[in-house]
Amino acid sequence: MKVKNFIVAIIMNFILIIFTNLLGNSICFFYPKISQFAIDECIVYTIRIIIIVSIIFMLKYKLVLYNCEKFFEGILYSLPLILFYLFFCGQAINWIFIKHFCLYMPKIKTVFGINFISCLLVGIAEELTYRGLIINYLLEKLEKSKKNYIYAGIASSCIFSIGHFGIFFMDEADIIMMIMTFVITFMIGFYFAVIYLKTNNLLFISILHWGWNFTSFCNWQMAKNRYRYTGEIKFYLYQFIVALIMGGISILILYKNPAEQFLKSCKSLAVLHR
Repeated sequence: MKVKNFIVAIIMNFILIIFTNLLGNSICFFYPKISQFAIDECIVYTIRIIIIVSIIFMLKYKLVLYNCEKFFEGILYSLPLILFYLFFCGQAINWIFIKHFCLYMPKIKTVFGINFISCLLVGIAEELTYRGLIINYLLEKLEKSKKNYIYAGIASSCIFSIGHFGIFFMDEADIIMMIMTFVITFMIGFYFAVIYLKTNNLLFISILHWGWNFTSFCNWQMAKNRYRYTGEIKFYLYQFIVALIMGGISILILYKNPAEQFLKSCKSLAVLHR
């Protein structure tokens, strides 16, 4: 039963990805100018958000988007990730906007502004998909137990990694890069899943997801403009280390919470309110 539900969730995710990408590419075909500055990505993920929200509505999942009680607990668990974001985003913004703004103006403001919005839309869309929809779909099919909640988190993280399969086939990617990419996406996805299950706060992990994507974008700007494409591998290694740390924090959260306490923290998940 678990394998069947896992396969159904993978197929559902791929159909969603393919459909929204085809729709977005069709729009770009008729209006090619919107492919500049990641505007096309904004459109694709806006469409995806609308579709996912519609599916969640049809399935009658009542998602808890924000939980004030667990907000500061989520921040505490996320401190290493937040510090990682602040350091690399601050470094890029300081270099480009303060020290060398005259070299990149005025286009750089447009690039950062649109990618800021794009990364936010990606974070919302993917968290609605992998944590909001897929985790709740898997939990709906299983008995309520800590073991099954962990299984749903692991399964959604695997699907999250598979959903980023396009990164595995980049021209410069070798087998080591592919393995590192899978580990990074799985560990970060598992961490987001555990935080969602623990805090019942979809908005918070959407913001964390936005931070991860925007930090990657800022690093790309640094690699391109400051290091002439030589700093990206180093940052990738930092991402790998941070992902392992967050994976360790996820295991620690699960280990330090007995089954009854963990289930109690999950009490406001969507499937428990249907």
